Amino acid sequence: MEKYGINIKTENGKCARRRIGQSLTLILAAAAILASLAAGCGSGGKPEADGDKGSAHLIQASQIGSAFGVSDEAGGRLITFAGPNVSSAYEKLDIAIGKGGIVHAIEFAGWQEPDGNDSGRATSANFEHMGGYVYNVSDDTLKPDTTYYIADSNALAESLIQAEDTGNLPLDGQELSVLTEAKGRIAQEGWVLGDLGGEGKVIAAVFEPQGSQLLMSIVLNKGDSFKFMDYPAELKDGGAWRVDDGGVFAPEMLSVLFGLRTEDGMVIAVSWAGAEGEVTYFLIETDAGLEELPASAYRYWSPA
Repeated sequence: MEKYGINIKTENGKCARRRIGQSLTLILAAAAILASLAAGCGSGGKPEADGDKGSAHLIQASQIGSAFGVSDEAGGRLITFAGPNVSSAYEKLDIAIGKGGIVHAIEFAGWQEPDGNDSGRATSANFEHMGGYVYNVSDDTLKPDTTYYIADSNALAESLIQAEDTGNLPLDGQELSVLTEAKGRIAQEGWVLGDLGGEGKVIAAVFEPQGSQLLMSIVLNKGDSFKFMDYPAELKDGGAWRVDDGGVFAPEMLSVLFGLRTEDGMVIAVSWAGAEGEVTYFLIETDAGLEELPASAYRYWSPA
């Protein structure tokens, strides 16, 4: 299969390797249990419970902030266009995270008042005129006129997952068949939008129309698990998912910024570009599928 393809069971290959792996895992697990019991008898300590190790510093999904900024033309500063209403919350934010989960160190510079030339657009061209909290980039330059998530490095230290750009790799016929079975509806097209460091893949898939009803889903694929966030649409006045798409979904509209490990499950940050702006939001995995979290931001950029 392709490097970034979705996970597919094969009768003679993967399953056979899995049986060998399971045998080795049982041997290693038995050795670990014996070692743990021996250590407990010698020291009087109690064995560590599953899940205790490595989970203490994961954030809760409810702690994900909502501060977003846009970079200036030089890529040396950010100004917020969305976030909490409490000014003190911005002072401790010290990192900007862009597409792919690339982290940049930033320093809080203070509040900028809007002036009479503010166009109401969150763009680098309007940077000097819009109101917002300003940050100086201290370690590198940012991509100009680009959305960044602004956060506290201490809060995300153990949670952040970088997302490798897979170039919207198309799914092949076998991979589409796997999605069809998982969804219960024929998958016509699909693309791998990003790879979350081997912990999962983010996919966009378009399914067979049912009458005039269209369906695109964002899919989180982890091993043999598929979690869906559905975006139904109806072609009307030349548009479906956006006003000018002609009813054809373009994967270039979507980008995966990064992933987050949380106590409540994996979270993915997604940006969706439209004709007049871009919305950036978070999806969390649940037992039923994917759900949107409250934290989000809309960046309006339509020309005047």
